[in-house]
Amino acid sequence: MFVTTCIKDKIFQHSTPYRVLLKILRNNYSDNDVDLNVPILCLMTDGWPDHRLTYETVKTSLLLLLLQLDLDMIIAIRTAPNNSWVNPAERCMSILNLALQHSVLARDEMTPEFEKMVKHSSSLNANMANCKPGLREAYLESMTQVIHTVGKRFERMKLKGEPLEVSTGLKESVIQRRMRIVNEVTHAPNSKVNTSASTKELRECTELQDFLQMHCISTHYCFQIMKCVGENPCSYCTMNPARLPDDVLSGLSFLPCPVPDDSGVHYKTFQEVYGKTVDDSHCPSSKQNSDFSEEAQNADKQNRDTLKTQRARDIIPCGECGKPRLLFSPSKTVNYHTGNFLTKNEGGRCFYMW
Repeated sequence: MFVTTCIKDKIFQHSTPYRVLLKILRNNYSDNDVDLNVPILCLMTDGWPDHRLTYETVKTSLLLLLLQLDLDMIIAIRTAPNNSWVNPAERCMSILNLALQHSVLARDEMTPEFEKMVKHSSSLNANMANCKPGLREAYLESMTQVIHTVGKRFERMKLKGEPLEVSTGLKESVIQRRMRIVNEVTHAPNSKVNTSASTKELRECTELQDFLQMHCISTHYCFQIMKCVGENPCSYCTMNPARLPDDVLSGLSFLPCPVPDDSGVHYKTFQEVYGKTVDDSHCPSSKQNSDFSEEAQNADKQNRDTLKTQRARDIIPCGECGKPRLLFSPSKTVNYHTGNFLTKNEGGRCFYMW
């Protein structure tokens, strides 16, 4: 067992599965430095936004990984909420934290012009760098020493006697060039499918969505891609046939979701549900909550953009029950003494909206 950690800049180098995994997999599990030794790849993530399997950007990144490694199938799953400890990658976090103990990190200074630009900014983002030529390169250069220092400290750590490997991942320009493979396979225009495309743009790309619908299964906790099985394969699967033997490929199917048995207390065995239609309707988050009425649940859906942790502005006592309640508002400045409230008291819950 070996552990590889990827060190990069979080602003201009997003943590996509493709950036992190391609170089690691080819270095350790490829004989020809191109294809993976095995035709099926299984991944487990903790569900953070950069790896959330319901995001179109992550789906596209996994598709690119399948094309680059010439895989027959990718199975990517995320751990359930509050169960990230099940993910083996989480078990080395304590070792990485030890490596960062008693360390002081500071980036190198940029030119006075760029330092003045970022001095009063609460956060630096890619949009700011795009507006000012040279800022991206200057910032990445100033972070070089920090990345090098952290990497050296990680290399000194071991897990079960094996030293940790350190990787810097792929550069954005390299990923952008290789993203053209997705354009060629799906026939999607480069203007719609690229490294800077948003989830909305990818969702509206008909060519990409048609390809995903033909080869993929997406649920709340799992995303799977598989080459065509059976007759009438698509053009890509015809030019790049499956690497698995025909007798194994004929029985290959998507990983099923847990399905309860007739008693409703236990789940069916894997053999009973394998090969059937993937159904995630039995997922706890997909079930209707019996504690609240349907009207209350619909109200939550309608106000989901406002009822967020980031928009909780104050705590005020409820005029009906006397308990402290959160005040939600889209804006930070709220004069709740003179304003009007939309008061909700449904199913025992009480909250206020501006």
